[in-house]
Amino acid sequence: MLVAELLTTVFPDQNFQSARYLGEGMDSQTYLVDEGYVFRFPKREEVARNLTKEIALLPHLQHLPLRVPDFQFLGQHPETGLPFVGYPLLRGVEWQANHFPEQPPANQTLTLRLLGSFLTELHRFDVATAMRLGVEINDSFQDYRETYQEIQTDLFPFLTPSLRTFIDRRFRAFLANPRHFRYTNALIHDDFSSDHILCDPATGVPRSVIDFGDVAVGDPDLDLKYLYAERGRSFIERLLAEGHYQTPTDPEVLLEKLDFFTFCETIQDALHEHQGDPERAAAALQSSWV
Repeated sequence: MLVAELLTTVFPDQNFQSARYLGEGMDSQTYLVDEGYVFRFPKREEVARNLTKEIALLPHLQHLPLRVPDFQFLGQHPETGLPFVGYPLLRGVEWQANHFPEQPPANQTLTLRLLGSFLTELHRFDVATAMRLGVEINDSFQDYRETYQEIQTDLFPFLTPSLRTFIDRRFRAFLANPRHFRYTNALIHDDFSSDHILCDPATGVPRSVIDFGDVAVGDPDLDLKYLYAERGRSFIERLLAEGHYQTPTDPEVLLEKLDFFTFCETIQDALHEHQGDPERAAAALQSSWV
């Protein structure tokens, strides 16, 4: 069924004229409708369950310093039975690598202030309310312990002894340090990466944040891991030093955690890229770290 036809079926009172394919990832397809609305269609049941969390939560986050999707159309796909949403287009472009370093100092400061205040306010959201709305707890220690076990089972048989030892030591040291898990649960985006931050194409200043499908209650420091991986240590240090992001975590411990998160993400990316073929994933890791 064509998207325009589908929307006419589900929303007979609306007079949608056009639907243009925007793109897709592993989880969803998106279409631009009448050049003013984005409609997002989950591909499978698990993603649809995450979407129901967004539907419940996002109306409570409209006050944040950066705009978030405002779902105005809630529908059910007549063929798959999965829910889908439509919201006014959040205009802007993905926050590219060159946007921050090429900004004048005033815009860099504004970017840091907006990102820092967005995360600070998000993390202050009442956890009990978030959980009543269906947001689940992400246990950081348990997640990384399970990741370590998965790596031992799937990757270790194909790794060189030296790389196996290196990975083993990193995980053991991280999991054994209680300071890495001394945090207060907060509402987190949990996928706060550049492709989910939209900015003004002329100034590079962030405007909005999208894709809350991974939203969770957990360690707030996880929301800095992609900023650290994509923008580097100096970006995080400026975010902290200029007071735009407030965290109770000691800066030294925070940077230790972010370095490990990035290390772990590299391994998980290799496993994901070569899903079902751990030998190729191991080879990819060895070539990148040799």
